[in-house]
Amino acid sequence: MPRESRLETEQLSKSILGRTLLDDVSIRLNQGEIHVLVGANGAGKSTLIRILSGADDGYTGTLRMKGQRTRFADPRAARRAGVHVIHQELSLIGPLSLTDHWLLLEERSALCWVSRRRARDAARRACERLGLNVDPDTAIEALSLSERQLVEIARALSDSLQVLILDEPSSALSEPEAKRLLDHVRQTRDGGAAVLYVSHRMEEIFALADVISVLRDGRLIFTRQASELTERELTHAMLDPAEHGPVSASPRSVATNPALPTSTPSALRELVLQDVSVTPGVEGLNLRTTPGEVIGVAGLTNSGAVQLLEALGGALPLRGRVTLNDAPMHFKSPSAALAAGFALVAADRKHSVLAELSVAHNGALSALGRFSRAGFVRAGLAHNQVARVARALRLRAPSLETEARFLSGGNQQKLALLRCHLTSPKVWLLIEPTRGVDVRAKIEIYSLINDMAATGVHVLFHSSELEELLALSSRIIVLHAGKHVLTLERAEFERARLLSAMMGAT
Repeated sequence: MPRESRLETEQLSKSILGRTLLDDVSIRLNQGEIHVLVGANGAGKSTLIRILSGADDGYTGTLRMKGQRTRFADPRAARRAGVHVIHQELSLIGPLSLTDHWLLLEERSALCWVSRRRARDAARRACERLGLNVDPDTAIEALSLSERQLVEIARALSDSLQVLILDEPSSALSEPEAKRLLDHVRQTRDGGAAVLYVSHRMEEIFALADVISVLRDGRLIFTRQASELTERELTHAMLDPAEHGPVSASPRSVATNPALPTSTPSALRELVLQDVSVTPGVEGLNLRTTPGEVIGVAGLTNSGAVQLLEALGGALPLRGRVTLNDAPMHFKSPSAALAAGFALVAADRKHSVLAELSVAHNGALSALGRFSRAGFVRAGLAHNQVARVARALRLRAPSLETEARFLSGGNQQKLALLRCHLTSPKVWLLIEPTRGVDVRAKIEIYSLINDMAATGVHVLFHSSELEELLALSSRIIVLHAGKHVLTLERAEFERARLLSAMMGAT
């Protein structure tokens, strides 16, 4: 017997600036069913969620709620209809208590006197239904991440829930916390709601899904019963058919920049990681890299890939043994790591570029020791060095005195790389080095990374883009749930195999 539709789309399309984000997508979320949505980065998942939740009404096509045509003007209208979204970035307010959050729910629904006692009792009952025994007067910021996610679900359940949408809710959870969350998602389904669940974790997808839909490049590839699918079929559906075979492009296919000054020592030997662990994130990793290698560190959110690079850059505590040129390395802080030649460029440019400082000051900041004599900074020397590297990187700014906040995203990223380059690092640690930059800036950053490798330094980088990993890396290591699960040499590069390992496929 067919299940009743709670929310469905018909021929949904969305474009922006000539780029198609969704193309003729028809999907149906049924009562009492967990519908898992999968797709690689840029497949259109976030755009679809924004439309279903009322955050984006600039689309063509039809949206139906319980069979009736509708169009949500904003997220509040969607919530009134019973559609609730739990994003990766939770909407709870840290200093406020659970009771305060339930008061906000009541204030949204009626212009009348609100009873704090009633809100407190409602918060307690809703949380107890999910097995969350927390004092309603507890501040949200005092709860663990998994408890906060359960509070989000509890708030949704308390408000005539029809459709619950969860966007990778387990990505930052431990295994026991994730299992507990999935149990509650099943309870929500069994209570009659329709659930749309976005996940990249293969074991989670098949443990949870009743139905699976695959998006690729904004198009719906198929919707099928989970019991009819295999991991291999699902992985291949996420990739374009032309991408299923081996990757043949050279890791040095991006043109290098001979104008880039090189001052890095060339007599480097192996970088060796022995039984390296980071809590939370990485468990017993071993790795050897030779000078000039570009190592792609692949992994989904909470895989340990980012944590590994942050620990090597001194931002997280690290256990185990790290040696460079046979000398043991100890990193108690990012500044200590930088002094040892390990330069970390974070994914968030705000951590690498000081917006209120000029290009010249940002560029010289990490290398002031090189430009100082008898306690005084030789400003002219620093300015000349920054200018030379800025020209080589094609960093575009009105002048070196321009404040960094006035630069484009791509030029801010180049500034972060320039700042590290002037320290003459022996090991580059790059997290999402081209996030948020345009195509031209991306190519130029690729060129810089290749140039650095050509001087004999070690490069380890993490990217969430498969194509970037495959284009730049001479070797790729894959982490899943904190463990090193696969190493791919250049001749073994294959998109489907890489994606499968990242998702934890057996």
